Amino acid sequence: PREQAIIYPTLGLTGEAGEVANKVKKLIRDGYENNKDYREALSKEIGDCLWYISILADDIGFDADAILTFNNL
Repeated sequence: PREQAIIYPTLGLTGEAGEVANKVKKLIRDGYENNKDYREALSKEIGDCLWYISILADDIGFDADAILTFNNL
């Protein structure tokens, strides 16, 4: 919602980052050899993080390319 600009995507990003961390935690616990699909599962969660980052950047008047350039990436 536009009235929640900046706040909503920030909260979404923190939730998704937590999901990435949780998947990595489980990989450490269970071992990578027991989870052949970890790359796909992690990439989906990372994609969700990127979506929220894109929305957050837009909320402050930047696009993803401008953020990357600004940070010399």
